[in-house]
Amino acid sequence: MKILIVDDIKENIYLLETLLKGSGFEVESAANGAEALEKLQTESIDLIISDILMPIMDGFQLCKEINQSDNLKDIPLIFYTATYTDENDEKFALKLGAVKYIRKPTEPHELIKIIQGVIRDIEEGKFEPKKLVVEEKEEIFKLYSERLVNKLEKKMLDLAKEITEHKRVEAVLNKRTNDLSERIKELSCLYEIDEINRKEGLTVEEVLEKTVLIIPPGWQYPEIIASCITFEDKKYKTKNFKKTEWMQRADIIVSNKKSGSVEVCYLEEKPDSDKAPFLKEERNLIDSIAKRVARIIEQKRAKEMILEHTIKLQKALDGIFHTVALTVEVRDPYTAGHQKTVASLSSAIAKEMGLSKDQEEGILMAGTVHDLGKISVPAEILVKPIRLTENEFNLIKEHPQVGYDILKDVDFPWPIAQMVLQHHERMDGSGYPQGLSGEGILLEARILGVADVIEAMSAHRPYRAALGMDKALEEISKNRGILYDSKVVDACLNLFDKKMLKFEKEK
Repeated sequence: MKILIVDDIKENIYLLETLLKGSGFEVESAANGAEALEKLQTESIDLIISDILMPIMDGFQLCKEINQSDNLKDIPLIFYTATYTDENDEKFALKLGAVKYIRKPTEPHELIKIIQGVIRDIEEGKFEPKKLVVEEKEEIFKLYSERLVNKLEKKMLDLAKEITEHKRVEAVLNKRTNDLSERIKELSCLYEIDEINRKEGLTVEEVLEKTVLIIPPGWQYPEIIASCITFEDKKYKTKNFKKTEWMQRADIIVSNKKSGSVEVCYLEEKPDSDKAPFLKEERNLIDSIAKRVARIIEQKRAKEMILEHTIKLQKALDGIFHTVALTVEVRDPYTAGHQKTVASLSSAIAKEMGLSKDQEEGILMAGTVHDLGKISVPAEILVKPIRLTENEFNLIKEHPQVGYDILKDVDFPWPIAQMVLQHHERMDGSGYPQGLSGEGILLEARILGVADVIEAMSAHRPYRAALGMDKALEEISKNRGILYDSKVVDACLNLFDKKMLKFEKEK
């Protein structure tokens, strides 16, 4: 059996086609009554399922045309509609000659049952073609006009309601959009204050000066807003600030103590004068700003205290290292200033190599005490005016280990003890005390080793005169990559040759 679906909505046609084909029917479709009539002239159709409200020719007109046609009047028509749903619509449809009137939506299995029932009734001859006489045609035209006018009136009412609802929704949407815009301004204000706090190096005063300028744009009418932050009797204000009758205020509580305030004023009455001068959200905003300012002040003060404490600790550490260095030098006047000079040169080499500030500082500290272990060597050996014996030299060679043993349990931020232990190790493994080689030696220790050789060779010793800087540089150049790290040597030579670095020894 072939069924013709007539509907102007493609989705409706698709759903019906899928349902009917799934039940074993052949299906054709048309978008309106006029198109359906054309198909009926060329196709063999057994049943028509038609919507009513369609352009060009609606379902009622289609039904009327079919029943007035000798060729088509035997084809049964079912109305399936969601628009014409009252009882008068159904009565009119049946009067036109429709065999069934079904209201949308109907469950798929129910719809198929109804269609199958109609087909059985047709096969059993329970439906006869409708024949319209002249009187009925006039009545039908009248009823059709009434149905059409009724439907148009309903559509107009529905449209009016839809327009009214649309305007209401639009008003609500506009208000919510405006509210959202205000919330975004408030959040942006708080975000910018947080961003100021993230900037390094700003003082509390600088933070407050910047914050007070960020406040007005967060309010509903920023062009007539002025703000002021008071902290510890000092005021930070926008240029236009003056107190008015329209003012908000929130206290700044630092360490559980009132330390200042945030004030926001409208310079003139805002446009919506029938409402309170400030939004409730603006009350929350000024409270949030005051809390943020308090937190920023506490954090800045804490950082300042930590920095001050760190500086004091650094000075104390520097003093301790200097004292330790002097202790060694008091016992060995011939090498007075040696450790300080090695420390300075090591730090300069580290900087030339692009090492971090932290590494530079660690190398400087290690260089200052790198010969600490010599306090275990008898003074007569340290100041002996002739070359040392093998046993005496072996005793001297123990000083890196002694220095390490003294420093190893001190929790420095840098590996000071290891630098001291390794500063006489050599790249080829010929150094002491562990015979380390290559990358097994700390980079910082490799730097100390080169600086130590430069200073020792260029300086006077009790057993020999100073060999001079040229000899010292020749030594590290000749043994570059053998005894001394190539990159360290290159950096050192660059300092002296290209930058003409000179260092004066303490006398």
